[in-house]
Amino acid sequence: MAVAEVKKIQLVGINKHRDNILNLLQNTAAVELIGETESEVVVQSLEYDIAQIAYAINFVSEHFDEKVPMIEKIRGGKYRLSKEEIEKIVEDFDYKSITNELTDIGTNLTAVNNLIEKNTEEIELLQPWMELTAAPIEFQDTKLTGILLGTISTANFDELKVRLREIKDDVEITLVSKDEKDSRIMVVFSKTVISELTKLLEEHKFETTSLPHQENIPKETIDRLTKEIETTEIEREALEKKICDFGKDIKNLKILHDFLTWQLSQKSAERFVE
Repeated sequence: MAVAEVKKIQLVGINKHRDNILNLLQNTAAVELIGETESEVVVQSLEYDIAQIAYAINFVSEHFDEKVPMIEKIRGGKYRLSKEEIEKIVEDFDYKSITNELTDIGTNLTAVNNLIEKNTEEIELLQPWMELTAAPIEFQDTKLTGILLGTISTANFDELKVRLREIKDDVEITLVSKDEKDSRIMVVFSKTVISELTKLLEEHKFETTSLPHQENIPKETIDRLTKEIETTEIEREALEKKICDFGKDIKNLKILHDFLTWQLSQKSAERFVE
């Protein structure tokens, strides 16, 4: 009778999905689960909870200015509590729902910050091209002609105009905007002179530009992105307010963090004794 090849694997996953993953593996009837000791399970659970609480404390502290009483500052930020007070906090304080909610808020806050940053960068890229009266997507090459949008130093632009007289009838250059450093230009040309034009543009350090949202006129896109930023900033303020609302829980989170850290040290020590 042939013996099937067996391989040993190790799975690493998020602790909160542990039960679902184990059930799925057991239902396949193709995996033999090698159990952990009860002590190992407890240690892993404590490590996960401690990490979640530490994240919550740091996350809230970044947005909330905690008022620490002078007596606690003298004690080095340590809280002096009776055994009964600690036990009550451990029993009554639902830290898991708080850490889960803060994790979700953190994810949403990252998303809105990324959107604001992305829109801001696109506005900065489009700003110098606001004078374009057509959407960039309309500047398409034809069988006989080509179109380039790009940037060249203002000093080089003046020299380029002089040099283009050599092929002037087959090239039209339009200044879109300029400042002391750079000029933004549109070049329309006959493809019969593409090699000569390319050489000239390279000599004068012309850099082509690819604009985002090519289906719209830059000014229209900038107006839309600006409104989107304003709306997203309102969402960000609401999220930051929610974070600050958890400021009242920092003390209990710190107490739980210290208590679970103490428990972890005890459990870790027990593993070496077993």
